[in-house]
Amino acid sequence: MDDHDSHSFGAFLGRSLDEVRADVPLAWARLRAALGGRDVLFVVDAEPVLLRTDARGLGLLRGAAVAETLAARRPDVAVRTTRAAILRMVDGETTLARAVLDGAFDLVGRLDDLLAFDGALRAYLHGAVRSPAQPNLLRAWRADKAAPPPDHSAR
Repeated sequence: MDDHDSHSFGAFLGRSLDEVRADVPLAWARLRAALGGRDVLFVVDAEPVLLRTDARGLGLLRGAAVAETLAARRPDVAVRTTRAAILRMVDGETTLARAVLDGAFDLVGRLDDLLAFDGALRAYLHGAVRSPAQPNLLRAWRADKAAPPPDHSAR
């Protein structure tokens, strides 16, 4: 993993989910239940990350693995946004609803899948605010906000 990759959205999300699973198991269980087998594609600053759900649990795919998986199956929900938009929401400068309406946070999916994503997001946030590691993870990701998105073409 190169320096930029260590602060990529995928790396941040992976570590954040690991900490929620370890620190707040109830939130983790609710997150998994809310997704109910749905896959969510995140594209943050052009970096694709696929959150896969199956009988074994949740997993993140990055780089070429995302493209390979998407060639065979469409995600149930697709999210397209930027690091700046996420940080504006984290900082309370805007809401998710306002970001969606302003086009800073695009959500695509069937209504029932979007509602499931909303439940999963709420469960994740419930766990993240209770996880002691989250402030440091967020601080590291925020500090690297000027870094260009990782180049996954070589993978």
